[in-house]
Amino acid sequence: MFTGLVEHLGRVAAIVALDSTASGGNGFSMTIEDSAPILGDCHIGDSICVNGACLTVTEFGETWFKVGLAPETLERTDLGERKVGDLVNLERAMAAHVRFGGHFVQVNRLI
Repeated sequence: MFTGLVEHLGRVAAIVALDSTASGGNGFSMTIEDSAPILGDCHIGDSICVNGACLTVTEFGETWFKVGLAPETLERTDLGERKVGDLVNLERAMAAHVRFGGHFVQVNRLI
C-alpha cells in the first residue's frame, strides 16, 4: 500500500521493449535512475510506485532500479508514453511502523 505522496522524482534511463536479461523476463522493462533516496533499504521483489502504478523491482544498484511492465500496465497508465530522460514520480511501499500523511492508496489492481 502507498500513501499517495510522491517521495522523489527519478529519471527514465532505459526502456527495453523485449528485455532478454534475467531481470527483464523477455518483456518490456524500464530502468529508472537518480533514485538513490528511495533505494537505501531496497530488495529484489520490493514494490515501488512509479507514476501511480505499483511495480516490482527486478534489479537495482545504488542509484537506479529496473522494473518490468505488463501489457495491461502499459495500456492503463502513462508509462508506455514515457521516454528516456523523462521524470517520473516515485514512492516506496508504506511501512506499517511509520506515520504517514495523505491516505491509503492500494494500486495493485486496476478497476
